[in-house]
Amino acid sequence: MHDLRVASPASHPSQTASFASNRSLVTNSRRSSCVPVANARRPRKLAISDGVASQMLWNAAGISHDHPVSGPGGRPIRRRHRRWAERAHRRHDAQDQRRQYAAKMTDSLEARVHLLEARFAINDLVVHYGVLVDDWQWDAVGDLFTEDGVFSSPNPIRRTVGRMAIVEDFRVRHQPYVATWHDPHGIAVDFVDDEHARGTVIGYAELGEPGCTITTSVRYHDDYRRENGRWRFASRHVLSLYCMPMPDLVAGG
Repeated sequence: MHDLRVASPASHPSQTASFASNRSLVTNSRRSSCVPVANARRPRKLAISDGVASQMLWNAAGISHDHPVSGPGGRPIRRRHRRWAERAHRRHDAQDQRRQYAAKMTDSLEARVHLLEARFAINDLVVHYGVLVDDWQWDAVGDLFTEDGVFSSPNPIRRTVGRMAIVEDFRVRHQPYVATWHDPHGIAVDFVDDEHARGTVIGYAELGEPGCTITTSVRYHDDYRRENGRWRFASRHVLSLYCMPMPDLVAGG
């Protein structure tokens, strides 16, 4: 019979020396790559804005801000992902712009008073809109919008551009109602600069039809522009969170 036992490294002096040499090389290489903790410097934290951070992420991913058509390794970016990235970048830029403006406007008492006056003027604009719509003063409603103003809604889908077109749209769409009641409950305003602002308005409305009253909760997303010292709607996008006849609301919806 043949002996099939495998010899151990200890049974061969030459191999034992080789293993010891390799082990010493590995140990020395590890030691040379280590940095003493006492001599290591911690990275300094940098305060960067959301917009700058967003741009850094785009650059690190290899995505062009102007034409984000490819990602890391040249892989194509899906269209919906590209749209999401573009919207996120625009949102971060807008947030930076509003923060910078807010910081500037708190520098002096005069600037803060100017900001309060603008807030009250925009609040009056929102209230006047509800009153004039309920009074069917369509020309006066149109005067609340800029000449190139936009009124839009997803339910039903519509987008009307231009002051005169908005006036005609309101006149036609309110013909079926006997009466209406618009009540703005609250408004949040963010100023972009001295001439532009954005706001969200939450409110409630009742639309009276012959033999039935429709109740709805509404939310407006507005862009405001100051022209010749007067704030107007540059755009107004209205959402209906729910809409139902009054008896259904009383019954629990």
